[in-house]
Amino acid sequence: MLPFYFLAILTGAIAAFGAVIFRGLIADCHSLLFLGVVSLDYDANVQMPSSPWGPYVVLVPVLGAAGVAFLVSNFAPD
Repeated sequence: MLPFYFLAILTGAIAAFGAVIFRGLIADCHSLLFLGVVSLDYDANVQMPSSPWGPYVVLVPVLGAAGVAFLVSNFAPD
């Protein structure tokens, strides 16, 4: 019975570590694409400064959609 508790704790710790890494990657992509800087710090409750891309910042989601379409069509066609 004790090994199952150990496996549950280990699985939870690995999942938590993966969630922290995933959140950092999201923050890094957001900072790089919208602000032009590399940063792992992102708080959705703080207002962003104006983008250095100007009005072309609206193309960032288009670029993301094109990337997702490429990944899905090549690696997950179902």
